[in-house]
Amino acid sequence: MATTRTSELPPDYYIKMDSSIALAMLHEAVNNPAILSFLKEIAGKLKTEVLEKIRAVTEPELAASIFNGLAMQHSEGDRFVGALLPGCKKEFLADQGRSMLLDALKTCLENVDKIKTIEELLSFLKVIDGMGFAHDKLQKKSEQKESSLSVTPTPEESMLRHERKETDQQTYIARTYGIRTAIGEDLIPQNPDSIGIFSGKAKFFAAPTFTKQGKMLQWFPKLVDQSRFQKPSLPLIAGPSSSTARSFVMAHHLELFVSEEKEPVYKEVDTVQLFEMKPKTPKDPKRFVNLNKVQMFGNLMMAYFVYCGHHSFIETTKISDCYLDDLAREYSEQIPPVSAGKKYPEEMLPYSRIGEYRHFLHPTYSARVEERAMQQVEAGLNLQCDNPPLLGSRPSPFK
Repeated sequence: MATTRTSELPPDYYIKMDSSIALAMLHEAVNNPAILSFLKEIAGKLKTEVLEKIRAVTEPELAASIFNGLAMQHSEGDRFVGALLPGCKKEFLADQGRSMLLDALKTCLENVDKIKTIEELLSFLKVIDGMGFAHDKLQKKSEQKESSLSVTPTPEESMLRHERKETDQQTYIARTYGIRTAIGEDLIPQNPDSIGIFSGKAKFFAAPTFTKQGKMLQWFPKLVDQSRFQKPSLPLIAGPSSSTARSFVMAHHLELFVSEEKEPVYKEVDTVQLFEMKPKTPKDPKRFVNLNKVQMFGNLMMAYFVYCGHHSFIETTKISDCYLDDLAREYSEQIPPVSAGKKYPEEMLPYSRIGEYRHFLHPTYSARVEERAMQQVEAGLNLQCDNPPLLGSRPSPFK
């Protein structure tokens, strides 16, 4: 890795760096005009194409499923990072308080221009996550079966996920952001007086799983094993991120990465930046898939899920890479021959690289984010949930 400052990496190097990269990316996002402009585009489509459909749901079971999920995310005081209505009970928002919850989601989307802090950004990214969940519920089963996307984790990959309660006979709550999981420090037993968050790392852990035939499901655990490079293994929290997958499926269906104009490309980027879409009719205007937006979206969702303690870096980047696979298959004829300095066709697209961070991040800010992450670790990164600079103010930042 280009910015590794010692020849030998400590055992917890990737645990610290996953968390620090996520925090550094959040810092970058709230100060990056291109990202903030993209968030505004996202907000507009989520408001008109997802939020209004949620508001129009009349089928009781579907409505209950959607509102239970959204209420869980945005309720219960400090239990959830970025909650919009932290003073409300989940049960209230899922039932009598549905209008209040919808109004809060709408306000967050409309106030995207006011994002100035990490907590405000986390609230917005949490809304994207929730809209991905709702969008998934809103899709008809027939449409889901016809989807050509391969981003959703397979049943075998999902088998990596285990509940801590089943093995420890204990329910935990997280006292830290990021993905460190030391029992007694990062994770503590849950009780009515405990302060912390219900993050994925508190509920789940990932471990190699065996099939019914006793054969180990090796490919993903083997992917994170770097012993052959004399490096520590990459951390796993809950297996490949189904939440990230839902967000990408929603973004694809809403055409969040599509433009009707050939947008300017970045001089710093040496990979494919635009794919021209095939017109449905000869009279249709030209439209393009902007891979810069694909990469920025993946960076943002990684930062959210890793910082909040739901998934590790590789568990989210695996989904982004699968989406690039889908685009590569659809637009294979537009991928140019391997250029100077590259050995493989995959290098013409912004795939992540195992054991690295910079290549996954967009080139316009990758060096800046990685350098900040290294500095945070060297300064002694404090990810305690009660650390004021990270926790931010209460109640909701969007009023």
